[in-house]
Amino acid sequence: MRTKKLAAVLLAVVMTLCLLPTAAFAAGTHLVYLNDAWLDAGETAVGDGKVTLDVENKTLTIENVALTDFVSFEATEEFTLIVKGTNTITPESGSIGIGTNVNLPALNIVLEEGASLDITADMANAIYIRGGDLKVSGAGSLTLTSSGGYPTLSAPGDITFDGVTVDITGDQVGIFCNEVYDEVEEDYVPTAVTMRNATVDIDVSAGDFQAVYCFYGSITVEDTVLTTTTSMTEESENYGLYVDGDLLIKGDKTDVKHTGGIGFDADTITIEGGKVDVKSNDTALLGYSGVTISGGAVKAESTNSYAILGTKGTVSITGADTEVTAITGSEDYAAISNANHPDNPTFGDGGIHLDAKITVQGKNLIVGVKKNAEAAITLGENFEIAGATLKHESIGSSKTKTYFVDEEGNELTGEAVVCKHTYGETPTWTWAEDGSSATASFPCTASGDYTAVVNATITSETTPATCIAAGKTVYTAKATFGGKEYTSTKEIAIAIDADAHGETELKNAKDATCTEKGYTGDKVCKDCGKVAEAGTEIAIDADAHGETELKNAKDATCTEKGYTGDKVCKDCGKTVEAGKEIEMTAHTFEDGKCSVCGAPDPDYVTDTSDTSSEDASSDGSSDAASSDASSDAGSSGTPSTGDASALVWLVLAVVCIGGTVFVLRKRNA
Repeated sequence: MRTKKLAAVLLAVVMTLCLLPTAAFAAGTHLVYLNDAWLDAGETAVGDGKVTLDVENKTLTIENVALTDFVSFEATEEFTLIVKGTNTITPESGSIGIGTNVNLPALNIVLEEGASLDITADMANAIYIRGGDLKVSGAGSLTLTSSGGYPTLSAPGDITFDGVTVDITGDQVGIFCNEVYDEVEEDYVPTAVTMRNATVDIDVSAGDFQAVYCFYGSITVEDTVLTTTTSMTEESENYGLYVDGDLLIKGDKTDVKHTGGIGFDADTITIEGGKVDVKSNDTALLGYSGVTISGGAVKAESTNSYAILGTKGTVSITGADTEVTAITGSEDYAAISNANHPDNPTFGDGGIHLDAKITVQGKNLIVGVKKNAEAAITLGENFEIAGATLKHESIGSSKTKTYFVDEEGNELTGEAVVCKHTYGETPTWTWAEDGSSATASFPCTASGDYTAVVNATITSETTPATCIAAGKTVYTAKATFGGKEYTSTKEIAIAIDADAHGETELKNAKDATCTEKGYTGDKVCKDCGKVAEAGTEIAIDADAHGETELKNAKDATCTEKGYTGDKVCKDCGKTVEAGKEIEMTAHTFEDGKCSVCGAPDPDYVTDTSDTSSEDASSDGSSDAASSDASSDAGSSGTPSTGDASALVWLVLAVVCIGGTVFVLRKRNA
């Protein structure tokens, strides 16, 4: 990998060396070559503006000038360019914008407040520092544009942006710190790119190179808003920041954004504060000897590779206020790892230490490798991934591989949050529409964006609907979390059921009779009055007689048997119950005779004692005559002719006949 990067560096150097000013510079007091001429000391008018060369103080001041040729600084001591007003440098194709003598130790560009310098170079560098450092400072703005495959800004020494606004656009390296070899020390001289209190925008997406390339040294971004954009082409050298040394990002005001094929690559990456957001196809944050994040809000996202990779060192993420998000879309690479070749004995020395809030997403989340250790991933006190545990595996004879697994022992995938999780007492319930399932969500109050979700068990109780009232089903969800049980209910109404009748009563029932059919009766709902169940017809029952009357009854007499009478149905006229014969009665005697049939009473004795005594005392002759008559009658049983009894009978007969005639006449009248 790094051999490839070196080849790119050498190419850039070759292209840079081809861009030396074409004028022959004289030695001595000639300090600045400007607009195809040596500049004299003092003030010189250039168009509507002016330039002022201060030889003693080694300064050149430009103010509201539009230069059409390169500017070269030939001093052998540190020199300063002061920019006032609005200025442009637009040299012919193939010429640089600003260049320096190889012996110039440093060029300072000071942009006064509100001042601007816009340099546009075609087939050349916008700024080329041949031998020393470059420092750009002030409250103004510097705009650099190049094309043709040349670094926009190139310097062999330190490059510093302090307080300024810098906008760099090109199709090769944006900022190029090429290598300087010390033949005495027989080593490369380290260089530094420093951005402090600045606003820097670098866009080299037109090519396949780095936004910032520091061959050997360091890159520091402090309280700076830095935006880098490189090509998204795969298999190219399109890093946002590259340094074969240390990359340091710090400061609360820092806001770093990168979009490109590869993110930030350094020997070590250290982030102490600010905001960092890196999106790339390849590795987002790569620290060859380790990655340390101890502050700030960091988001590293890779489409096809690691989000954060320590290669062979330690990945350490700590800090109470630190928040890290690592996302990978790769099927093979973890979101966070410290060894891209775990089987290599020189890779994966330091493992991973997590002691901050970390959100990871991907198929593989966090994989640590460490030599001679029981665990390659260590967690701060009380830090965890809810529902997950660490699993340790041996690699060869000296390494341990550690990763997170779920409750079933499978490698954790998807999304997880490493955090000191604390949860509130009131979960958020999510119910299925039909009440068949529910979950209880417990947001972590510490992480803010992590929520533990627990599946609940469901029970239900139903009150059926009736014909006059709606029913309901009450579902109860129970979930256990953190040793406590939580419940929630969901009520689903049941519409009135017109056929769901309650208690009924029997109506319209009618017994069958001997002449009419009957009816079992309707079961009628007591609540709504509707017939819940209709009755059925009952056939005529010939024996089901109703009211009866007594017929053919006759009393028994002394001459005839009687009859109790028949019970006859008033409806059909049938005899319901036949009567019984009554035996004849005895004679009813009165005065010696049966009052019914007239039969004499055989036991009747006539009492005559008192009558004889009275007759004898009053008239003896009469008594004698009566006595004779009685004697005669008693002896014969038939009255004698001329007897007084015959007359009596005659008189009675006449009276009877006369009475009958009178009655008949009376009726007719």
